Amino acid sequence: FKLINDPSIDVIVEVMGGVDLAKDLVIINKNSPIKNGDIGAFLINNSEGTIKFLKDIQGKQYLVPANKNYEKILVNENIQPIGKVVSLIRDM
Repeated sequence: FKLINDPSIDVIVEVMGGVDLAKDLVIINKNSPIKNGDIGAFLINNSEGTIKFLKDIQGKQYLVPANKNYEKILVNENIQPIGKVVSLIRDM
């Protein structure tokens, strides 16, 4: 176990997967912009958090889940980026 003293890493969040109820930790860097193909943390309608890939598809941006059983979400004014996911710690 090593404590990381890095001011650019702002948030560590516990997340639960959709179908496998494992609890993972993600480290989110709020200072790094989320670019096409990156995994990011997003707030939807100021109430629901989600972790998804940001993808440009036919000139529009979508939040794309890693799980193909879920639908992609068109990015609009109700979606705010929180930060770029820079690390994942899996619950084994």
